[in-house]
Amino acid sequence: MPSPKSNEIIQKANEWLKDGLPFVIYRYPGDFWVRGIFQQDTSLFTAPDFQVSGFLFAPFDTTGDMVLIPGKVHKGEIVPLQQTKTHQKAVDLSENGMETYLELIKKTVSEIQESEVRKIVISRRIQRRTKKSPVAIISNLLAKYPNAFCYWWYHPKVGMWLGATPERLLTYKNGELFTTSLAGTLPAEKGIAPKWTPKEREEQQMVTHYILKSLEGKVENLQVSEQKNVRAGGLWHLKSEIQGRLDSKKDLYGIVNELHPTPAVCGLPKTRALDFILNYEGYDREFYTGFLGTLNVEGKEEMDLFVNLRCFKYDDGNAQIFVGGGITSASDPQKEWEETQFKSKTILDVL
Repeated sequence: MPSPKSNEIIQKANEWLKDGLPFVIYRYPGDFWVRGIFQQDTSLFTAPDFQVSGFLFAPFDTTGDMVLIPGKVHKGEIVPLQQTKTHQKAVDLSENGMETYLELIKKTVSEIQESEVRKIVISRRIQRRTKKSPVAIISNLLAKYPNAFCYWWYHPKVGMWLGATPERLLTYKNGELFTTSLAGTLPAEKGIAPKWTPKEREEQQMVTHYILKSLEGKVENLQVSEQKNVRAGGLWHLKSEIQGRLDSKKDLYGIVNELHPTPAVCGLPKTRALDFILNYEGYDREFYTGFLGTLNVEGKEEMDLFVNLRCFKYDDGNAQIFVGGGITSASDPQKEWEETQFKSKTILDVL
């Protein structure tokens, strides 16, 4: 019996949307399947721990509820996905909000220089109208970013989110735990390798060190790879892979709480950085820089969670795009603004 195709899964999601029912469709990085979970009513389920089954959507603020969409996983084999036709012109990058963001970066650098805080991740929102439907957008995301975790998530009591994140938070399978340390950003130029500054290498090393300290004593046989270049769409990042052995699945909840929010989306020390973000960033991140992914689905006791980056919130043609960057004592405000500008193109390119 032939497998359903990916466009059938996408159309099923569109039918659920018309009926106002919760759903999520997603594709793992480099995978050949689009998967979907389609809830049968509008109940809002939350996950008290990781013993439940379904798709988890967790906010940046750890005091908020982790939303769960339970149900059977439907799979559709990837068909050659074509991006919807767009005018061949450069994305319009607005300068709106630049002065406010530059002042916040200056304040952040001063905070770091005058305290024991080593890094704070500062973000901003970009408002953009789009005529594209969610079906067209998710099709574009799947086609344009084959090595990202792409998703389309909707709950009538929460809202709609779409994204293509390059960063894995944590994977657990058969007693093996796997995570990544991802930081540093440069625009990708064809045929040219990225040239990292000491500031970017230090920032990535901070993330790696934090993850290792968080896992120490909880995970056995910890191993970490060397820094390597990884491309995500039009951007380069620095990445290290970390893995180890975890004998008890019950420890996963505590480990995720220890890791989230990571220095890549919050800062170091975590508590001080988080306080600064909540007091001065000036808006609610909601699910941006939270995490999302599967828990114990398809009859397996496994977990695969990703950090919610390169994402946006969608409401009737209005897109709220979220971008940010890690600030250290060596940060240059203008360069930090430019980094968020080219990060925003990941989503702007498909809108």
